[in-house]
Amino acid sequence: MDPNTFPTKGNLILAKNSLALSRQGFELMDKKRNILIREMMELIDQAKDIQSQIDVTFRAAYAALQKANMELGIAFVEQVSYTVPVENSIRIKTRSVMGTEIPLVEYDKQTTNTPTYAYYSTRMSLDEAKAAFEKVKELSIQLSGIENAAIRLAANIKKTQKRANALKNITIPKYEALTKDIQNALEEKERFASDNVEVQGVVLEEEYDEENEIRLTRVVIETENGAKAMEKPKGTYITIEASNMDEEDEDYHREISEQLAKVLKQLISVKKEDVSVLIVGLGNRAVTPDALGPRVVDNLYITRHIINEYGKYAFGKEHVNRVSSIVPGVMAQTGMETSEIIQGIVAETKPDVVVAIDALAARSTRRLNRTIQITDTGINPGSGVGNHRVGLTEENLQVKVIGIGVPTVVDAATIVHDSMAHLLEALEEAEQKEFLEEMISPHLHTMFVTPKDVDETVKYLSFTISEGLNMAFEEIGG
Repeated sequence: MDPNTFPTKGNLILAKNSLALSRQGFELMDKKRNILIREMMELIDQAKDIQSQIDVTFRAAYAALQKANMELGIAFVEQVSYTVPVENSIRIKTRSVMGTEIPLVEYDKQTTNTPTYAYYSTRMSLDEAKAAFEKVKELSIQLSGIENAAIRLAANIKKTQKRANALKNITIPKYEALTKDIQNALEEKERFASDNVEVQGVVLEEEYDEENEIRLTRVVIETENGAKAMEKPKGTYITIEASNMDEEDEDYHREISEQLAKVLKQLISVKKEDVSVLIVGLGNRAVTPDALGPRVVDNLYITRHIINEYGKYAFGKEHVNRVSSIVPGVMAQTGMETSEIIQGIVAETKPDVVVAIDALAARSTRRLNRTIQITDTGINPGSGVGNHRVGLTEENLQVKVIGIGVPTVVDAATIVHDSMAHLLEALEEAEQKEFLEEMISPHLHTMFVTPKDVDETVKYLSFTISEGLNMAFEEIGG
C-alpha cells in the first residue's frame, strides 16, 4: 500500500495540493489548447487565401510564359532562364506560441527585381512571365511558412489534448477519490478520538469494497475509560457508507443490503434455533424525512402471526424466525413515550432482540442519505433533532437492542460549518462553535434541511434496509 494514501492529515494536505495543482494544470492545458487551435485556424484561413492567389498567379504566369515561347522561341527563353541567379535572400526566424516554435520566413524581393537579360532582344511577354513567377515564388515562400507553422501547431495541439485528457480523466479523479477517502477516514476517527491520540479501550477497523464502493467502519468501545473518552456507551458502532446510496437502482442497492445483513448477523448473537425479533419503525409517517422507520416496516417479511397460528412448517421450512413489527408513531400522535409502548410490547411478546430503525440528523453534509449507522447500544428517538426522549436500550427494555439509523436531514449550523470549512480550519474547535453561534441567526439553530428529492430517496433507502433485514433474519439462528 502506498504510504501517501494513509488516512493522515499530512496526506490529506498533499492530496488536496495535488488535486489543486492538477486542476490548475488542466485549466492551463485547456487554455493553451484553445489558443493553439485559434492560432492554427487563423493560419489555415491565411493558407487558403494564399493558395487561391497562387492558383490564379500560376495560371497567369504560364500563360505569359507560353506567349513568350511563341514570340521569342523556347530555346531563347530557356537560355534566358539560365541567367536567373540562385536565391539567397530567404531567412528563417522563429517565434513562440505557447511553447510552440513557429517559423517566420523573411524574403527580400528587392534583390530579384533587376532583370538578367537585355530589353532590346526580348518582348514584353517575357517581362510579364518573369513578374508573375516572382509573385508565385513570393506566395510559395509565405505558404511554406504558414503550412509548416500549422503542422507544428497541430502536433502540439494533439500533445496538449492528450495531457489535458490525462489530467481530466485520470489524475483529477484519482486525487478527488483519494481526498474523499482520506477525509471520510479522518471523519470517522475524529468522531471517536482526538487527532493523533490512541484511546485506550477503543478499537477502530475499516474495510473497503472497491468493486461496489462501499466503506465499512467499525468502532468497538471495550472499556469504561474508552466510553468516558468517547462520550458514548460501551458497544459496537458500525457505519456503512456508499456515495451512491441515495441514487435509484433497479435492485435497490442489493450489495448494500447484503452488507447490512452481514453486520446484523454479527451483532445479533442469539444462540437459539428460532429467534424472535421485534422491529420498531420509529418516526412520523406524515413527515417524509422522518418516515424512514415506518416505510422500512412496510416492506418487511412478517412471520410471527403465521407461526403462532399454523406453526413454522406452514412456510415449508424447518427453520423460520419469528419476525414482528410495530410503528409506534410519535408522542404528539399517541400521547405516550415510545419507550412505554415498546416496553409493553416486549413484556407481552418476549422477543429475543429488538431492532429499531430511525431517521437521523447528519453531522456532515457529505453523509446526508449516504450512510447507514448500526449499533448494539440501542437508540434515542428524536435525539438527532434535539428532541431527546427515553432511549430504547437494553437497560430500559431488558432485551438486546440494535439501532439502525440513516441521516436524512442536516441542521443549518452544519451547512454553514461545511461551507466555511476552510475558514474554520484556522480556529480551534471551541472557537469554531463560538464563531458559529455568533454568526448564525438565532432562528436558524432549530432549522433542519433535507434534499428536495427526499421522498424518492427515503423510498430507495427503505427498500435497501428492509431487504437487508429480511436477508439477515432469514439466516439468523437455526
